Amino acid sequence: MARGLWRAVPALAAALAVACASAAIVAGPAQAYRTAVWVRGHARGRALPSNYLGVAFTYKPIEGWVGPPSRPVDPVLVRLIRNLAPHGRPLLRIGGESADHSWWPIRGYRKPFGITYNLTPGFAVAARRLAEAANARLMLGVNLQADRPALVRVESRELLRRIGARYIQSFQIGNEPNLYTVIPWYKMLDGHPVPQYSKVGTPVFARPPDYGPAEFADEVYRMLRVMPKYPVAGPETNPAPFLAAFTRFLHPTGRAVTLTSHAYAGNKCTVDPSQWRFPTVPHLLSLAASRDQLAGIGHYIGVAHGRGDGFRVDELGTVSCSGKWGVSNTMASALWVMDTLFSFDDSGVNGVNLHTVRGVNQLFVPERVHGRWRATVGPWYYGALMFTQA
Repeated sequence: MARGLWRAVPALAAALAVACASAAIVAGPAQAYRTAVWVRGHARGRALPSNYLGVAFTYKPIEGWVGPPSRPVDPVLVRLIRNLAPHGRPLLRIGGESADHSWWPIRGYRKPFGITYNLTPGFAVAARRLAEAANARLMLGVNLQADRPALVRVESRELLRRIGARYIQSFQIGNEPNLYTVIPWYKMLDGHPVPQYSKVGTPVFARPPDYGPAEFADEVYRMLRVMPKYPVAGPETNPAPFLAAFTRFLHPTGRAVTLTSHAYAGNKCTVDPSQWRFPTVPHLLSLAASRDQLAGIGHYIGVAHGRGDGFRVDELGTVSCSGKWGVSNTMASALWVMDTLFSFDDSGVNGVNLHTVRGVNQLFVPERVHGRWRATVGPWYYGALMFTQA
């Protein structure tokens, strides 16, 4: 895309969106920005990697979304993935928060209280079939929150053996370790564990209050000693101290191939309406929501590139904490994601995975109804599709 058009398109889209939002919400005449657009006859800038746009899944829905081995893989799901990476091998992230609540059951080993999902041979078959059908590679999360090397050893070896190196790009150890002291791993109610999202029960945290980046890096090192000699990625979060701690695992001395970060336009847990992360449509359409996502961590893009590795935002979403109705599921999210993706590209990010979950935040949700596959597609998928076509 011509450099002049690159800069003008997102600015114009954001300006029009802000104008529309203002007209709908605030009484009085709509305010708009004016901008000039130049289209030149030659392309400038770097070519995007063929796997630049991918999808981020959690573990639990994969088997149901792919379908049973007796039938072909859901063609609607495959097409939705391929639309975002039509010329290469898509990179799919499977894990996220679900990685720290999953395990591969070990005979004679008591399941830790924070585990809510069992990885099985059936899951491995579904993941491999999806990768084959979409010609994709996978980034697979393994459990760090349990802090038990035996779990990581078995889980990583079983996944690698059953899915195969052809389809696995890397393993990711844990998810958002900066929240291990903030969000409960599980809760206890009447002497029994209940999931961390339960509205009742006493919170139990996986780490003590003084847990930080140094302790996280030491845990990753211990897990690497029991895992297969295979590429890894991390730290699966965006605070700069955790990114800094994970750089010790980058090439040439380590096995990490990608620094990974997360980004959300808003946070439903933010209570101050004046903060741009407070989820409203005007905030979603602000330039801060699309262009300040990498504030304070852009340095680590250069660090990764300097080591010959990549930097990937492997979990991008509209509003964290399960999304917000009337914000996450509006067409404003399409304009937001388009400008965000252009901004990430300009910053040197090597790829982005759009978080796909059922509910208000959904990118898409496939399902089988009356013997036929179909999908519900969220508004921001269309913004991502426009970016891909541009």
